[in-house]
Order: sequence, then C-alpha cells, then structure tokens
Amino acid sequence: MLYSLGRVSGKTIIDKALWKVVENKKGEKIFVLKNDSLDEREMEIIKNVSRIFKRRNDELEDCLLEYCEVMEEEMDRETWDKILRVLKKELLGYSVFENFFNAPLEEISVIGLEKDVFVYYRNYGWMKTNLRFKNEEFMKSLINKFARGLGRRLSLKTPRINATLQDGSRLHAAIPPICKEICLTIRKFDGGYFTLPDLIKRKMLSIREAVLLWMAMEVDSNILIAGNTGSGKTTLLNSLCQFLHDERIIVIEETPETKILQKHKVNLISSEEQGVDMTSLIIDSLRMRPDRVVVGEIRSGEEVRAYLQTILAGQGKGSYATFHAQNLDECIQRLLSLGMKREDINAINLITIVRRLVKLRDGKKNEERRVLGVYENRGNGSFVKIKKEFKFEMKKRIKKAFGFGDKEIKKEMERREDFLSKKILEVPNYESFYKNIGEFHRKV
Repeated sequence: MLYSLGRVSGKTIIDKALWKVVENKKGEKIFVLKNDSLDEREMEIIKNVSRIFKRRNDELEDCLLEYCEVMEEEMDRETWDKILRVLKKELLGYSVFENFFNAPLEEISVIGLEKDVFVYYRNYGWMKTNLRFKNEEFMKSLINKFARGLGRRLSLKTPRINATLQDGSRLHAAIPPICKEICLTIRKFDGGYFTLPDLIKRKMLSIREAVLLWMAMEVDSNILIAGNTGSGKTTLLNSLCQFLHDERIIVIEETPETKILQKHKVNLISSEEQGVDMTSLIIDSLRMRPDRVVVGEIRSGEEVRAYLQTILAGQGKGSYATFHAQNLDECIQRLLSLGMKREDINAINLITIVRRLVKLRDGKKNEERRVLGVYENRGNGSFVKIKKEFKFEMKKRIKKAFGFGDKEIKKEMERREDFLSKKILEVPNYESFYKNIGEFHRKV
C-alpha cells in the first residue's frame, strides 16, 4: 500500500467535494481527505490499466478502452468516469496531494512514513490529517514529479531539494542522511500577486508607509525587507517592484518567486546541482550593468557580503533583498554576525520590518501580516522609524531626484496618497495597477 486515508468520526464543520474538517470528541479539529471508494474489481482494473499506460504511454482513455475490450469488461458511465478520474490523478497528477490543492491551506507537511500528514489551515492553524504515507519510493517519485519542471531530482547524491511549483508554491524535501526520515513541506501559493492597494486594504501597511516606500523605489536607494517566516517579505517586495519602470533589472533567486512585469529584466536562478550558488550570481550581476538588482533572499555570510558588493559597487540605482529577522535590532545584529561591518550598514538606506502575527478570535487562530515600521538610516549606522516623512539622507535624495523643496515633497506625498486611496476602492489586478502607475506619472 502506498498511502492510507483513515476514518475519522465526529462533527463535520466544513464539507467540500474533496475534503472536510471534522471535530472529534476531544475537540480536536482534523482535516479529512476524501477519496473515491473503490471495490476490489475497480482496484484491479486501475492496477492493470496503469501497467498498460506505463508500458505504452498512450492516452489513458485508450488504455482503459483497450483493457475493457480485451477482458470483456463492462461498466456504466459513472464507473468509467470514476476509474478514469483516479487514473489521471495517480498517473498524470500528484496522487492524493490533488485533494489538498483546492483547500485554503498555507502549508502541507509530511514528517515521515506511517505518520499523520499535517496542514496549516488559515482559520485553525496546524491540523493533523487522516493521510499517512507508507512507501518511501512512492514518496520520492511524487517529490521528483513535483520538481521535474526545474530539472531537480531527489537522490542520494542530492538528498534535499528546494523548488517552486508551476502555481508558485514552494517545496522543500529531504531524505536521509541529512534528516532522520523522508520529509516534505509545501508552502502553498495563494493564487495571485498583491498590489500595494491590496496590502493597504488588508491592513498590512498604512497609506503613508506605502507612499514612503513608493518614493524610495523611484530614487537611488537600497532597501532591505526583514521579517519572520511567512510574514510577507516577498509579497511586499513584489508589490514594490511595480514602481520600477523603463530600467534594466537583474533578479537573483534560489527559487523563482519575484514577479517583475518590466520587459528589460534578467532572471538568474541558483542551482546546487550545477554548482551555481546565490553568491556567484550576485557577483555576476556586477558585470551586467543593472539599473536595479533584486535579490530574493540573503541567508548566509557569503550572500550578505556579495549583496553588499552590489550596493557598494555603485553600478545601479538600487538593490533590494529580503532577510530573516524579528525586529530592527535583530536584523542589524544578524547582518553584523554574518560579516557586514557596521560602517557598511550605512549603504542600506531603508529597512522595513514585517511580522506574521497570530491572534485568537472566537477560538480560531487568525494570522495577520503587518509592517511594523519603515526605518531610515540616520547616516551613522543607526536607524530611526519614520513617522510622517523622510528626514535624513533619503530626503536629500528625493529632493535631488525630483527637484523638490520641502513644500513640493509634502504636496507630492498627498497626491500619491490620494491616488492609492482611489485604487483601494477600485482593487486593480497586478497587471493593470502596473499600467496605472505609468499613467499616474504621465499626468504630471
């Protein structure tokens, strides 16, 4: 047996076609996957048709029809559709994982064989499921099917992989010896990219904070977005990149997550299998005459130092990256511990701190993502939270870039606040908002 779906009794709270949420007698909420019920005859048909398909690689319908003709097997339309549905899911899709994809989940976690698979449900937090995997080879083949599009494969030579699936979801998988037993984590992509008006409407940041970041993106500046896991660092970075127009942009990532709509862009992706790491790609970008450099995430000391090179080289108008830290002090301390000198921190103009906060409401866990502050470099390696407007180096840069005095800056910020306020009501999609920004500047 490849996997099992256990029976769960209790009160059904949510009931969908492929899954449901059940509360048992202990008050524990369990995410229950549904499956097509198959009798022994139907299971035998699926087993034999699978062999025909793997041997001949014909259309599944043709393989099933051939089997029925040879074995003189008769079935009604409902049975035919059910068997074909199961065959497509197992042979062409992602097996039982297909049931997860239409659910409002943020994470799917396999922690070993013969153990409950866990999911993170938006309204309830972590929940165990009725699914258990029983065959390691099946798990490996399923993981490799997920990662096939990126040319990556889980094996003894490469016992861990990181990949981005076609829908934007992120995958991490590992096998012994780097872990005790096979494990898999999928962080689901929610299906769309957010604009700055989207994030304001979701109360991730204020209109004033959005305007500050917007103006900073349009002048020469280096911005670091720091936060805890799942706080929306990349989401915010994506939304800010919409303000970059008519420039050459180099995007460097481990897994492709950043969506840049500009035509003149180059996307570089690191590959452990090919021996090309983030550090070497960041250094390569210095030879590519970029206007802007976008780094998906910096983690190691080498990556921090390489990112610093892109800033200090002065070739582009700005460099942007995400970084793991809980708050401003931790962000600076981590940068220092990874090899950045305190005087070099002056090269970073803004640090934006975002956090994923968990709050309990009516017995449900609700996650909120918030910008805790936009911090401006005072010029001495220390940062101060911006309340209403820039006061230090960023103010000088804005004055120089736009040719504004203090009154003009205030007027321009009000104009942009008015623009964003209107777009919050309109809720434009990612592509149309990018066009709206171009129209906004042409009206000046």
